[in-house]
Amino acid sequence: MATRRGGLLRKADFRRLWTADVLSQVGSRVDFLVAIPLPAAIALSASVFEVSLLRTLATLPYLVLGLQVGAWCDRVRQRPVLIATDLGRVVLIGSIPVAALRGALTLWHLYAVVLLAGVCGVFFDVAHQTYVPHLVAKAELPEANAKLWTNASIAALAGPSAAGVIIQYLGYAGAMALDALSYLWSALWLRRVETPDAPGERSGRRLRHEIAEGLKAVLGDGFVRASTLHGTVTGLFQAMYLAINVVFLVRESASHRSRSAP
Repeated sequence: MATRRGGLLRKADFRRLWTADVLSQVGSRVDFLVAIPLPAAIALSASVFEVSLLRTLATLPYLVLGLQVGAWCDRVRQRPVLIATDLGRVVLIGSIPVAALRGALTLWHLYAVVLLAGVCGVFFDVAHQTYVPHLVAKAELPEANAKLWTNASIAALAGPSAAGVIIQYLGYAGAMALDALSYLWSALWLRRVETPDAPGERSGRRLRHEIAEGLKAVLGDGFVRASTLHGTVTGLFQAMYLAINVVFLVRESASHRSRSAP
């Protein structure tokens, strides 16, 4: 059992996974919520629809690939997936400041980055959840999940604010470069995890059969079905708000400056 003082964070491997998760969560909030929409709205003069499309492409992989990735991750070792997706986001996010510094940044570049980074995010999130039982005992899972969900809450609160401060002092390119480094740091922490994770047992069934069983289990349980519906509706309206919020604030700021100018 985990010791009371410090709990699971006293376990080296869980602490490394927890640290990697913090970095990845904050990085996702920085790039998708602020650091990518802002240059699109300001530097590229993107319309509301074009900025909204960035948000759509970032979340689309979760809708399209979530079930398939979940079934696939049950069959493979998760730690290599976590490291690979972090490194993939290093390259993708890092390409934005490189293009910006060369004066070659376009909306299509941003669209490609957010879509592919979203795919990496799906694999990371699913593999991350699947990996936790390899590091902690069954009785410790509630504590482990609570600590990891706390990371998500901290990232949701601190990520956008941190992005604003970083952009103010380093500019868009500097903020995205720092964000890319956060994913690299996450991958380095994951490489230090020593607990082996064996691939899941292969049942011999096709992935689509396992996906169908998962859907049946979700829809057949009243509590899980209601929770899923609640999360879907909440996520939909949050996405709508976040998609237009940046453009609204940019336009209001510009309007305020024009009214204040002598």
